[in-house]
Amino acid sequence: MDHKHRWVPMPYPEDWFEAEQLHRAALDGDIGEMAKLVADGFDVNLFDDISRAPLHYAVEGEQYKAAQWLLDHGAEVNAHKKDMIGETPLSFAVRRDYVEMVELLL
Repeated sequence: MDHKHRWVPMPYPEDWFEAEQLHRAALDGDIGEMAKLVADGFDVNLFDDISRAPLHYAVEGEQYKAAQWLLDHGAEVNAHKKDMIGETPLSFAVRRDYVEMVELLL
């Protein structure tokens, strides 16, 4: 791999569209793209500008298999930004009344 062209995730990257590729893949349930991005160094727990991690997007998109994949790869069920008082993926699933997702996250 040519490291000078490798994207390295940072806490608040300037290029948010680039940084949130994993979030979009999770929302779409694109596990192949998620695997590629994680292999390239994307953090499964990186928060976006509205304090959501990729797991939040898998829950929002009702992407059960994507959520399961993220959990298997280190996603935190209770991920939230304390200073933003953001929702956790689990509380997000409860609020959306997605029973199967709640069971997975528990």
